[in-house]
Amino acid sequence: MISRKFVLLAAKKLPPMLYLLLMAYHLYWAYFGVTSIITTILLYITAWLFITWALRLANRLHLFSPDALANIRVFSGSSLIFLFLLELFLKYGLQWKATYFEKNGQFYNYSPYRTVLHRNTYKRFFCLNGNCWLVNNRPFQTYTDGKTEYNYLHCYNSIGFADKEPLAVIDCPNLTVALGDSFTESVGTHQDSTWLKEMERSYNNHKPVSEQICTLNGGISGNDVVYAYMSFKETLLPYRPKTVLLAINTSDIGDIIIRGGMERFKPGGRVQYRQPPLWEMLCETSIIFRHFIHDVLRYYTTYYYKQAEYEKAIQKAKDVILNTIYDFKKLSEKENFTLVVVFNPYLDELSGAAQRLQDVYLRISRDTSLLSINLYDEFLNSPQLNGQNEKAVALYWPIDGHNNPAGYRLWGEIMAECLADYDLVKTDTTN
Repeated sequence: MISRKFVLLAAKKLPPMLYLLLMAYHLYWAYFGVTSIITTILLYITAWLFITWALRLANRLHLFSPDALANIRVFSGSSLIFLFLLELFLKYGLQWKATYFEKNGQFYNYSPYRTVLHRNTYKRFFCLNGNCWLVNNRPFQTYTDGKTEYNYLHCYNSIGFADKEPLAVIDCPNLTVALGDSFTESVGTHQDSTWLKEMERSYNNHKPVSEQICTLNGGISGNDVVYAYMSFKETLLPYRPKTVLLAINTSDIGDIIIRGGMERFKPGGRVQYRQPPLWEMLCETSIIFRHFIHDVLRYYTTYYYKQAEYEKAIQKAKDVILNTIYDFKKLSEKENFTLVVVFNPYLDELSGAAQRLQDVYLRISRDTSLLSINLYDEFLNSPQLNGQNEKAVALYWPIDGHNNPAGYRLWGEIMAECLADYDLVKTDTTN
């Protein structure tokens, strides 16, 4: 029979033990950039425990009268409760200053800086081709991308891409590979309805068998142009594609501000990004602290730069994008494939906001040795939009920001027309 003394001891010791275990677990994941509302709750509990300890110390040192200490305790407790309720209201009610994951109703929030630390640890267990630098997904993984607006299943092949096995197209004479980020992988639609698959179907419907293409999707959610270059060289180049479609967008700027260029790749398969400020974890955990950093101290959201530094970082990122595109160009000349650079717009850009990669596109479009497509113009001049920016929302998920199936279908149809106009697939008449 359990004694009363044991029950009392357990009741006394169990809460602090559970608190310490939860703190250790969530601090571990916070270090690796993964936080949630539980992390926020633990932050406020820790703040209350610290205040309680400080008040006890003040009482022992007789710094305040008992009445003053009681008033401080009530004020502190009430303030913490108010701030926590405000956190909940801002996070779930207004979704104020919400991150991408918070907007989409995700339980966990992921730091763009710190998740690479965890990646360096677990990636070595399934490095592709012995290269732990690659960001390809885990081979044969199945993942459900469930967001507020949609729910789609992603199935990855033996080299970590959301597509068929590459052996299925190894003998294809007109293989077209697409590279890019989540817009290319299939976020926002089924992986059989990506812009690449829509392009393949639309193009092949109007071509004889000898000129039909087959495709392989090399898009990876969270990718940028630098990762795309490394991933293509290591995993997709051996399949000898005839055409490579490199899709880039505004997110490449932000990704490179955080990750850097080729210098991110370190010896031993490690990847190292820009070091974030020490208080970055608090920004991921607390909406109120996020507001203080962004609106009071005037640091730019996510990147933690003052305005002048931020402008310099943007230009540096654009230079990295340009340099990497020309690295792709050199590789295409060496390996005998045709490179087409595709600029895909965000919803806000297509709705009238500034095109943040416009100067990069103009630089590329003036170079006659490079083929490029600006989907902003193509979308805007399509029958679906007919020059009316306000209709752009019909092509995107409004909260998530990715294209919806209708948007990817239009993208694919446009790409099929451009591919035909460039006449990249010619019948081999040498035999």
